[in-house]
Amino acid sequence: MRSVFRWQPGKALTAVLVALLASTGIVALGTTASAAVQPATLSIEKSGPSGDDLPLVPGEPFNYVITIQCSYLVPNSGCYNASVTDTIPAPLEPAGNPAVVSDGNTATVSTDGNSFSVDFVTTFLDPTDPGSGMLGGTTATITVPVVVPEDVNYDYNADDIVNTAEFSADNPDTATVSDDHTVQIDVPLELDTEVSKTFDPDEAVAADGEPTLVTIDASNQSGTGVESLAVSEPAPGSGSTTFAYLALDSLTITSVPAGADQVVISVDTGGGLEEISVADLADVSLPYVVDLSGVDLDEVVGLQVSFLDDDGALIEDGEGAQIQVGLTQRDPGEAHRRRGGR
Repeated sequence: MRSVFRWQPGKALTAVLVALLASTGIVALGTTASAAVQPATLSIEKSGPSGDDLPLVPGEPFNYVITIQCSYLVPNSGCYNASVTDTIPAPLEPAGNPAVVSDGNTATVSTDGNSFSVDFVTTFLDPTDPGSGMLGGTTATITVPVVVPEDVNYDYNADDIVNTAEFSADNPDTATVSDDHTVQIDVPLELDTEVSKTFDPDEAVAADGEPTLVTIDASNQSGTGVESLAVSEPAPGSGSTTFAYLALDSLTITSVPAGADQVVISVDTGGGLEEISVADLADVSLPYVVDLSGVDLDEVVGLQVSFLDDDGALIEDGEGAQIQVGLTQRDPGEAHRRRGGR
């Protein structure tokens, strides 16, 4: 019997197509699609001294504590390139490197002056979501040691000192979050000056009428701006007998402190200091020779030059003045009498 083959167009076409595919080496393979990185949710909380622990005082150490959390739905993955950044605000200073505690996470700490960053570098184990950062569902605590400097400037007294930390990640549509903490410092005001005095000539024969020029330099060393700077001769409480041997002859102001608006001149002729002149420094040309025409110079036993701030600008720390006091040697017998001798 003869075999009969019937032409079936649909099947033949299919067979030919399969043959062609096979002959050209084209093979259809199954693939696994990579998972897209999902948004994450970040949270942060910053704490430090509060309540009865405030205000802080110079030299006091304390800790800021930063607590963060990464929330992410995909297992074995999380917040990509998660990082915490912070800058310790002046006048506070770092007292050591931040310490990081976080179960299941690895982190590196970098510092630069008062700034630091904590970068999470945990490798994610989900092959469809490769990368590194902070695992989803975990928390971390960062302890930041800080100290108030012993020499903190009085300008910071009672100010709100705000420290802000930020927490970020590279996940799409994931907002950076931040939190801050505020402290205050109780800085005692310790007014201080620096004074130097020179004589020209620095020695001479005790002859009646012999001239001497005393140059006095004084500056504010209070660590902050002040409202006044007074230069006295002799220094209060010093017991100096300068004017027993020397009589006032002239008074010249050669420099004034920035921030001062007025200068007040007072002399003591035996009954305490009395003002003899007040001048606006805006109207004064240096060197400024003080008019002593109304003063009994032979009776002067003390003087004071006071520089005043009248507009709130303050005489800043380090600013100073110079005055020159012209004196003449008294008759030695007169000097002896003024000292209580006979």
